[in-house]
Amino acid sequence: MGLLPGSCFEVVKNRGDGPVVLCVKGTRLIIGRGMSEKIMVSS
Repeated sequence: MGLLPGSCFEVVKNRGDGPVVLCVKGTRLIIGRGMSEKIMVSS
C-alpha cells in the first residue's frame, strides 16, 4: 500500500491548510503538505 512511481491516484482534499488526502487503489492516503510538494505528475 502506498504511492509508487507510475501509480494512478485521485486528489480527494487539498485545502490551503492541513494534509492532502489522496485516493490510491480505493484506499485513502493522507500525506503532509511537504511530501505532497515532492510529487511530480505527468499526463
